[in-house]
Amino acid sequence: MKKQGSLGSDLSLRLVNGNGQCNGRVEILYKGAWGTVCDDYFDLNAAQVVCRQLNCGQALAFNGSAAFGQGQGVIVLDDVQCTGNEQRVWDCLHQPFTVHNCGHNEDVGVVCSGSLGSDLSLRLVNGNGQCNGRVDILYNGVWGTVCDDYFDLNAAQVVCWQLNCGQALAFNGSAAFGQGQGVIVLDDVQCTGNEQRVWDCLHQPFTVHNCGHNEDVGIVCSGSDLSLRLVNGNGQCNGRVEILYNGAWGTVCDDYFDLNAAQVVCRQLNCGQALAFNGSAAFGQGQGVIVLDDVQCTGNEQRVWDCLHQPFTVHNCGHNEDVGVVCSGSDLSLRLVNGNGQCNGRVEILYNGAWGTVCDDYFDLNAAQVVCRQLNCGQALAFNGSAAFGQGQGVIVLDDVQCTGNEKRIWDCLHQPFTVHNCGHNEDVGVVCSGSDLSLRLVNGNGQCNGRVEILYNGAWGTVCDDYFDLNAAQVVCRQLNCGQALAFNGSAAFGQGQGVIVLDDVQCTGNEQRVWDCLHQPFTVHNCGHNEDVGVVCSGSDLSLRLLNGNGWNLHTLS
Repeated sequence: MKKQGSLGSDLSLRLVNGNGQCNGRVEILYKGAWGTVCDDYFDLNAAQVVCRQLNCGQALAFNGSAAFGQGQGVIVLDDVQCTGNEQRVWDCLHQPFTVHNCGHNEDVGVVCSGSLGSDLSLRLVNGNGQCNGRVDILYNGVWGTVCDDYFDLNAAQVVCWQLNCGQALAFNGSAAFGQGQGVIVLDDVQCTGNEQRVWDCLHQPFTVHNCGHNEDVGIVCSGSDLSLRLVNGNGQCNGRVEILYNGAWGTVCDDYFDLNAAQVVCRQLNCGQALAFNGSAAFGQGQGVIVLDDVQCTGNEQRVWDCLHQPFTVHNCGHNEDVGVVCSGSDLSLRLVNGNGQCNGRVEILYNGAWGTVCDDYFDLNAAQVVCRQLNCGQALAFNGSAAFGQGQGVIVLDDVQCTGNEKRIWDCLHQPFTVHNCGHNEDVGVVCSGSDLSLRLVNGNGQCNGRVEILYNGAWGTVCDDYFDLNAAQVVCRQLNCGQALAFNGSAAFGQGQGVIVLDDVQCTGNEQRVWDCLHQPFTVHNCGHNEDVGVVCSGSDLSLRLLNGNGWNLHTLS
């Protein structure tokens, strides 16, 4: 075999027996007569050379076995092998001209992208709009179908872009949109996703296939008549996830669904942040088709159907697994109850129209800080577990709450799905914020600026234990009471033992805090001491005076 490319200008190329100048049987004018090309070794590279040589764009396919009919006369080329970069098909490696071992039953044909014009066209049919349905291609003047073999989401993306239908949401094999009729145009379609037309992808030669219409492929694009809603909650921003698909509302299975997927749902509905997702039909079982299963999102998708999922309506679950979502735009509210004001008490959340409680598992001062800030109640002073503010009623809304302290809302923190818990109301958590009805005084001294430290907590005066209490803590007390500088602190009930509850223990201050309860300390009323350890403070603003007695007068003199 050798390269033969020195035949002057007495060579010409054409495509015949197709439906235009850019598809058909390959023929070469050789020594004044048109002859054919054998399909041995001919491939898409060779087809590319033919298409470029004829100014017909990209090679879409080549067809052997006289797909465009048998030619007549001489067989000009055989065993054509091209790199795809040659200028003319006879520049490729081939047998010497007219040397061959084949017949016209092996005449090769080529389809180029320049054959599109009105000769090739694409549509989606049998769906509920122009952007979803069975993939049909107009080929040789007749609509045909595409086989689902090797077809994937990349191929679906090419179809959607080609039709200006947005993103590929799903592809459905096995004639999900009904069986077509006529020829099967494409089989074994393999796309990278960057092609301009689906026939630019790798595929078998046009109309060459090993499948039936029971394998016709269908596509759903984002430009389809799809819609999203949340139902059976207490507002538009929480409830069971439902998708309008093919004109009917269906549900989403909870398999693989997570907070990332919930975030996509909330953002898509302009409902703010995802607070929780609930599986197992927490918002009731839906009806009709299950539209999506195995939904896996990164959280950055624009629509929940842009996430990875099984083909539409393909699932292995029932409505007992319908998923629900709660978004921050939902009708959620927060309050503190059973304390002595709006800024301390048992934490309660309005969820689905009823007030419920929060379990104390994992709840800490960071979580309390979020609660206080959310309620405009200042700093978190303490949190109390074990129903310190009494047991609530109804549902336990949140459990295993874990906050960094920077969240805007307590339900923005990590937690179990709403109403999922392993605790009872004996673990209801409470919070005390600096905006609470707390007050400070010094008693049992000789004025307002010295004495035993007492704090008004829950409407009653209690004391402070001397454990870890130091001059920094005393400084905070004095400054808080506008009593000047701290002169001393006294432990061991130096100003007498108080009564009632011991409010603070293990108080550790830097000295810069505004209030003594802003310092580090055990949760309010949690302690390991008795009133024999009540602490007292002496401030410079105390009613202190100085005099000299029993001398012989007021004369001052200097000792020498």
